[in-house]
Amino acid sequence: MNKICCYFFIFLVSTFYGQLPGDTEQVKINYSMEYIKVPIKMRFFKKHLPKEITQYYTKTSSRNEVHLKTKFMGKNVQNSTISVTNEPILKSWTKIKTKINDSIVQSEFIEEDLLENKKSVFLGHETKFINGYNCIEFTLEDDSIKIEGFLTPDISISGDFRNYGLPLEFKTSSKKEKFIFQTYCKEIIIEPLDSSLYILNEN
Repeated sequence: MNKICCYFFIFLVSTFYGQLPGDTEQVKINYSMEYIKVPIKMRFFKKHLPKEITQYYTKTSSRNEVHLKTKFMGKNVQNSTISVTNEPILKSWTKIKTKINDSIVQSEFIEEDLLENKKSVFLGHETKFINGYNCIEFTLEDDSIKIEGFLTPDISISGDFRNYGLPLEFKTSSKKEKFIFQTYCKEIIIEPLDSSLYILNEN
């Protein structure tokens, strides 16, 4: 009976899949991160790792923002890492900037052609209600990484989870680095589309 209910749930949500965001909307999601296991070489820096990440999605593009402010060995450290993927023009950009006290010690801008390298997503049977959205368990795995948790089919996004939904709670395991962290959805906002967020340049 549980399996029948689960399959009915999948059928039901897939019928209405992709209703959000609309063509003139974007999804903003704020996540918190908890580090379960870090490589030996990173353990000294564990408490300085980012605790939050903000992501924006349309049905064809995405933007990730990580901003970090911490104090390390008596110095104020600020880091900003922004990455954008724009599927319609097959481009991705990453901008990294790091300041120690008032000096910029790192400033990088990387532009790359977007290559098709879609991974397979497998849906399970367990369901969960997270932040007002019905979710179903999933697993995504390749030779280097495994991601498992819960996604909502109610929200359509680009990238590896196209045609599946938006992950809201999940564990990421790096097989090579023995690095494991848990990500939790804190807030989901459906807001008007800001197309400028999905083009990134050096300035």
